[in-house]
Amino acid sequence: MTEATLRTIDDFWSNDVGCSRKQLRADRNVVVAHPDRYADFMGIFNLMVGTAPLISLPRDRYASLAGAAHTWSASDAFDGARLRFLIGEGIDSIIGPAFIGYTEPGSFHAIAAPGTELLNNTHAAAVSALRAACAPEDWEHGGGDLGANSRVGLFVGKKLAALAGYTLWGESIAHLSIVTHPAYRQCGYGSAAVSKMTAILLDRGLVPQYRALESNGASLKIAAKLGFARYATSVTVRLRPTG
Repeated sequence: MTEATLRTIDDFWSNDVGCSRKQLRADRNVVVAHPDRYADFMGIFNLMVGTAPLISLPRDRYASLAGAAHTWSASDAFDGARLRFLIGEGIDSIIGPAFIGYTEPGSFHAIAAPGTELLNNTHAAAVSALRAACAPEDWEHGGGDLGANSRVGLFVGKKLAALAGYTLWGESIAHLSIVTHPAYRQCGYGSAAVSKMTAILLDRGLVPQYRALESNGASLKIAAKLGFARYATSVTVRLRPTG
């Protein structure tokens, strides 16, 4: 990635987590308490940009967890079984590890495909039909209704086979989402929709972000095919309320 793109990404994450840009790539664990915007989040967020984990803890659990978190190895921080052993029965769920990647002009590999188009309110029925065909969890993670942000659809005939969109994180990071109709998976339609959405975002001067669970091989293949380079790995640990 170019220095300018990397600085934009670093600035976002250092502001989001509440650390300095230097701390993103420290050679030993950095442990912080959640910043104000996440004051109510009862969970642990682990981010690996360099060689040591950056660990953000709930404010009311910081005193009890920080000492141990400073000693976690990189494998500890990104292994669900190890985290359950280290933290104990207070864990509700673990999301990750997940790939976080970015692309930019010069690195992006566009995929041309017929049937992709920018959606508008006239496509509401097609979007509703796609939502009805998808599992609720799939739609929650990758779908979305027509709204303020642009969405790209890929049609097979009159049926919406894939839907790509984005959410703006901060001022410049465009977090991509993708959902594909169960009957049209493994056909390349998801890749094509994400490709079109990514091209639009780059034209707007935004930095496209792709996140996928490491266990989701198909999604990771889309990222690689389109030229998204790994920036970091993340794990989110949701904790049960105390008391």
